[in-house]
Amino acid sequence: MKIFLRKLHKWVSLAIGIQIFLWLLSGVMMAQLDPDKVSGDKWASTATAKPQPITHQALLEPHQLPIEQLENALGIHLTMNRGIPVYRIERRGGVTLLDATDGSVITFTQQFAQQLASADFTGEGAIDSIEPGEAPDMETRNSSGPYWRVNFSDRANTSLYISASTGKILERRNGYWRVFDFFWMLHIMDYSGRNNFNNLLIITVALTAIWLGISGFILLFYSFRRRDFDFLRRLR
Repeated sequence: MKIFLRKLHKWVSLAIGIQIFLWLLSGVMMAQLDPDKVSGDKWASTATAKPQPITHQALLEPHQLPIEQLENALGIHLTMNRGIPVYRIERRGGVTLLDATDGSVITFTQQFAQQLASADFTGEGAIDSIEPGEAPDMETRNSSGPYWRVNFSDRANTSLYISASTGKILERRNGYWRVFDFFWMLHIMDYSGRNNFNNLLIITVALTAIWLGISGFILLFYSFRRRDFDFLRRLR
């Protein structure tokens, strides 16, 4: 039993030791990255839009909106968007904007995404390409719905994700964020979604580390003899 416990403790220590090294490495690397560069705020425009009053008189009531647009709606809000009164229809799968004057669906084109990205990005480099996509994916995992990905030719390889449904910037991504995200994946051991730091794998490793401590304490009694501490009596 003692020999088996020693061997098991040795190999489990190797596996846990590797993971502890990855925890330390990823923690150090994430700490070295500038948060403003990781978030993209360093190159984001500081201009903010002022709240706009709803002044249009001929607006549809919520019950007058197309019934198919209200299906599975979790909330309906009247607001202003780019000078147009709109109804914001919220669902689990995303958000839809309806023109409050005629009930038509509002979508934001590639040209709009290009203009918004150019106004928002203050770093060096021009727009390199624009491509459509659907969230969530690896870089937009906290969002949902169609988007325009606007890529810039700067040294950080910045990409702005702009919602095709709401016209808002969903995410600002760049090389710093991608490096941070890789080490974040190693740190929380969520190799697929990179979002769950209470996943089964990390819980298993934590419980194994606890077992490792207990088994190491037990092995202390097999590893030392009373004569190993004779030097203490000689010192006294």
